[in-house]
Amino acid sequence: MTRDFLKELGLEKDVIDKIMSEHGKDIEAGKAKLADVEDLKSQIADKDKTIADLNQQIKEFDGDAETIRTLQETVKKYEKAEADRKQAEKDAENDRILTENIMGVIGDKEFVNDFTKNSIIAQVKEELSKAENKGKGAKDIFDAITKDSTDIFKNPQQTKLEIPPTGDSLGADNVDEARMRAVMGLPPLTK
Repeated sequence: MTRDFLKELGLEKDVIDKIMSEHGKDIEAGKAKLADVEDLKSQIADKDKTIADLNQQIKEFDGDAETIRTLQETVKKYEKAEADRKQAEKDAENDRILTENIMGVIGDKEFVNDFTKNSIIAQVKEELSKAENKGKGAKDIFDAITKDSTDIFKNPQQTKLEIPPTGDSLGADNVDEARMRAVMGLPPLTK
């Protein structure tokens, strides 16, 4: 996404700046995840090599049963750790997809704070996992959780009122008029 593309859509500069700022955050988050993936790949390669080495030692070993049993337990420990890691990775991906779906249901609703938003998302996930909600979608659950709530979303009528600065030529009547225009959502009058 480029600024030129957004300009062609007719967006204002401050809107483009906000979009590009959020887009930049997403890119940085993606880079961090990529670094984590590379680290995990390195750990996997190390564990795979260790497992292969231990298996080879078992095959070549010419010793007593206790040493073989110890080596086999070590191999099992590494194999279990790898299976647990794969399961955790799968669970994390499923959670990410579920969170994205819930965010799609939430849409452009703005919560009063992140704590409330995260709490609602956690409640939706918990309800979706219950057997009695089988067949229900995230939208149904979200609507049920938030239907009677009046204080979890930002109230657009309570946004801060921006009053344009007054110049020397504006009198008290013009200040009142500027305030009225701002309340009505109209742009300020120019000289």
